Amino acid sequence: MTVAGAQTIEIDGRALAWRSLGDGPPLLLVNGYAATGGDWDPQLLQRLAETFEVIAPDNRGMGRSALGDPGGLTIDGMAHDLELLLDARGIDQAPVVGWSMGGSVAQQLALRAPARVERLVLLSTDPGGATAVAPQPEAWARLLDHSGSAREQATRLISLLFPPALARLSGYRSATRVKYRFAARIASSYGFAHLPCNQKAQRMSGEVKTM
Repeated sequence: MTVAGAQTIEIDGRALAWRSLGDGPPLLLVNGYAATGGDWDPQLLQRLAETFEVIAPDNRGMGRSALGDPGGLTIDGMAHDLELLLDARGIDQAPVVGWSMGGSVAQQLALRAPARVERLVLLSTDPGGATAVAPQPEAWARLLDHSGSAREQATRLISLLFPPALARLSGYRSATRVKYRFAARIASSYGFAHLPCNQKAQRMSGEVKTM
């Protein structure tokens, strides 16, 4: 099984990074808000890589991918990034999996370039806009709670982002460590944003536009 470290291409003068794992047909795996291609559960990646070459990009402004113009940080802009990544890899069509905000990006890619999306798998996501089910105010309050250590913040977020039974499954100890790291990254990301948190969340979640 082939494992490639972070690779980059240049788009409009900025770097777009991704990681790949496996040797089969391509599978594009798009992570959520504040996450990178390296934040997926290793066990999930290994299982997928038994069948596919898993291509996991860092979304714009995260990990090794440069932010570029902040005004271009939109769902449609990130979907365009995926098109350019497919072009750079010489991939005409691939199944696309999107989680959370990555699901919004994947949906927008399917609208922008339907011929590029062989299958669309959506995890814990929605199309945004007026028809979406918004989080309860208590959930937002927990998401934006910066009190305590990074691990304490992550503990609160895990109960918010993942089913309680998942952490109790045997064999998921390593996955739990990844969730702590990922949740801590999310918690810290809400603190550095140049926009107020609620505005940042609105801009990033956006609405999937019909074409």
